[in-house]
Order: sequence, then structure tokens, then C-alpha cells
Amino acid sequence: RTFTGPDGLPYRWDMLFRVVVLSLDDESRSEIARYHRATVGIIGKKRKASLEIAPQAEHMLDLVILTFIYVEKLRMDKETRRKRGASGGGP
Repeated sequence: RTFTGPDGLPYRWDMLFRVVVLSLDDESRSEIARYHRATVGIIGKKRKASLEIAPQAEHMLDLVILTFIYVEKLRMDKETRRKRGASGGGP
């Protein structure tokens, strides 16, 4: 998902395996924010979910959080559909 920030720069959210990353949508691909899902500690250290936001995004903090909520909702819906398909469940 992409959007243009109030600074006129293009940004994009990428959904990776265990993290969601916001970066500049240009050649630099500079990371602006990163969401880490919670872990229960079976493999590695137990960790609460967290959203790390770089200082250079301070001017658009509300937009970063709002777009993150939207992208995370899309990811959760996709994961739910995948689980239903794997279990043979209906709609």
C-alpha cells in the first residue's frame, strides 16, 4: 500500500513474514517505521507487539499510525481467510 505524505514524498507499507515495514517509496527505500508482532517466547525471547517509528516521521505521526492500522487490518483479514481455507471452513 502506498501513499503520499504531507511532505510530498511517496511512502509504502510492505507486509513481510513477521513484520510490517513503512519505507520511502523511492530508490533509497529508507525505513520509516517497523511493526513487530508479539511473540510468546517458544523460540526466542517473549516480546509484546511494538511499532517503531523513526524520528524523521515525527511530522506525520498521525498519518503513520492511521495507515498502519489500515494495513494491519488488511494483513489480519488475509491471515483469517488463509486459516479458514486451510481448515476447510466456510465464509
